Amino acid sequence: MFYIYKTVGPNRVGEQSLPVAIAITAYARMLMNPYFMKYTDDVYYTDTDSIALSTAIPDAEVGNGIGQMKLENIRSKGYFVGNKVYALELASGKVIRKAKTVGGNIQLAM
Repeated sequence: MFYIYKTVGPNRVGEQSLPVAIAITAYARMLMNPYFMKYTDDVYYTDTDSIALSTAIPDAEVGNGIGQMKLENIRSKGYFVGNKVYALELASGKVIRKAKTVGGNIQLAM
């Protein structure tokens, strides 16, 4: 069993600015670092705005406010191959595959 959380923030719409993207990424890493350090032994996967853990984060840190974590999914099966490469099996049986690679889409077997 593992829990997947994602940071809560505004929608990203409109033109993009490299300095703003760098600042947001750096700030997101600063926000994610305490979770990574606190749950080091429970981390399956982490990205700029999300973390997959084998334990639940305390309810006081979960919500819909900016700076809080949002519980995205609770899954019992998943494969975390590398950076931005993973596959999750949902309770409905549907499989979500993510693979951001140079070669394009990769089909991960479940």
